[in-house]
Amino acid sequence: MPAVKLMMKIFRTISILFAVAGCAAADFDQAPRIDGILEAGEWKSAEVHALQGGGNIRLRRIGNDLYIAVSAMEHGFPTVFVGNSDAVEVLHASAAQASVTYTRSGDSWIPAGASFDYMLRQDSGGQQAPKAARDEFLKNYNWLSTSDRSHGADREFLVRLHAGRRYVAVSFLGIPSMSIHGWPENLPDSTKDPRLLRGEVPLDLKFSPCSWHPTGWQPGNR
Repeated sequence: MPAVKLMMKIFRTISILFAVAGCAAADFDQAPRIDGILEAGEWKSAEVHALQGGGNIRLRRIGNDLYIAVSAMEHGFPTVFVGNSDAVEVLHASAAQASVTYTRSGDSWIPAGASFDYMLRQDSGGQQAPKAARDEFLKNYNWLSTSDRSHGADREFLVRLHAGRRYVAVSFLGIPSMSIHGWPENLPDSTKDPRLLRGEVPLDLKFSPCSWHPTGWQPGNR
């Protein structure tokens, strides 16, 4: 009988250890928080690509949520491009966040508006917009980053994928050098146009989304 009790005690101890280990693994591999802090555990299983000019791009897809971490070798801010052969969304994150959509019309790409509509601006004390405002932005526009007046070298994005977001590219504008680092490298389009990366909306841009990196969007994948 004592032997049976001992075995049961050992079994319970092993079960607890496995449970704790499982929780630790889950916490270590948690979905990234869009807070501007690139924690190793959040990006442990990410796909890593070199950023032209130094640094890297990390991609992690959970269902149809695509998490992007941009780490450059200098301060600045990134612009994420997502789209397909018919339309491209330009997702801009600096001291505020904004986007503009370009739609193909024959050989031309026409912007939906004349300017970016900036929201979620960081306040003078360096604080992000309230959580409710950030949640509402994510709900309405299906993407989110962090606002940063200091133009840090690291930035995180969450992009919720749908049929129109099949390909992704990233450009990083260095501050104050104004150098432009892109991924994928050597793209034959306007993803490195300095006017666009500064927050302007030029009318003479060209995009080739099918030459970008596939986002991994899958129909019905949540």
